[in-house]
Amino acid sequence: MIVDPSQFPKFEDCFMPILNTYKKYWDLTRHELRQKVYEDYFKDYSLEPLAGKSKSPLLFSRIHRWNYYLFAGRFVERVKRWKYKISKKWENWLKSWKTLKYEYLKTQDMDFMTSTFHNGQKEDGWTWGSINTEEMSPEDMFKYASEQIEKPKKEELLEKLMEIDPFIFEKIVWTLCEKMWYWKCTVTQKSNDEWIDWILTWDSLWFDKIYIQAKRYWKDNKVNWKAIADFVWALWTKWVKRWIFFTTSIFSDHARKNADDAMKSWHSIILIDWQKLVDLMFQYNVWVQTRDVYEIKEIDWEFFEWFN
Repeated sequence: MIVDPSQFPKFEDCFMPILNTYKKYWDLTRHELRQKVYEDYFKDYSLEPLAGKSKSPLLFSRIHRWNYYLFAGRFVERVKRWKYKISKKWENWLKSWKTLKYEYLKTQDMDFMTSTFHNGQKEDGWTWGSINTEEMSPEDMFKYASEQIEKPKKEELLEKLMEIDPFIFEKIVWTLCEKMWYWKCTVTQKSNDEWIDWILTWDSLWFDKIYIQAKRYWKDNKVNWKAIADFVWALWTKWVKRWIFFTTSIFSDHARKNADDAMKSWHSIILIDWQKLVDLMFQYNVWVQTRDVYEIKEIDWEFFEWFN
């Protein structure tokens, strides 16, 4: 039994076992997948090493992560809530290729390279490989490394948000708003809510209110102009000045223009897309927990000056 994590399978060793497992069993949940992959391919490896401070076996955590890399490259697709299978892209791939290499994903597969799972890609155009580390401070290097660790986890968090019940998603956004120090939250009825999910008040006398809408959209399905127009109309009928729209997707240019036009009057509008949503959930520890904490120390010069 192999116990040393340094000897555990790498990327090159795991893509094919995962894809072949999907091919053998057709569709699987992530829990079923990691169990089948382990039983069929990696039984010689111990499940005792755990991933950080969690109770999940390290090997299961890695299989879970590699599955998301394949999902980002569209070699694996979702068939329904919780279930995944190999995609048509993979079937076409096998007509010309016999294996899949991580190097190919990083450098040639456009689906993977344009996804937020692409560890090397930076929003500002930088890639880790293009950065001259000799010109960076240790703090800058730590910041870049931290961002690379968080990227796939934020994508995974978005996936979880898409899998849960819509009303649970609303409660998660509600919890986020409460953690951002809003005073009180009033939930509207679950149907015929006139485009308003709940009302936040941020003072004890309820003088000022913020209306909230939280909608799940698939990432490729943008929030269009009509969704914003309907919400603005609902606010006009209730004489509400401030409102926030949360979504798991992004807003179309026309939708943002509608919001900007409304702000030219007396409305104050905030649009929260999926990237901002998961950033806030990380910042306020909603549905995430801290695994490790790393401290950066510096000299307390005032302490030494006290002796002079």
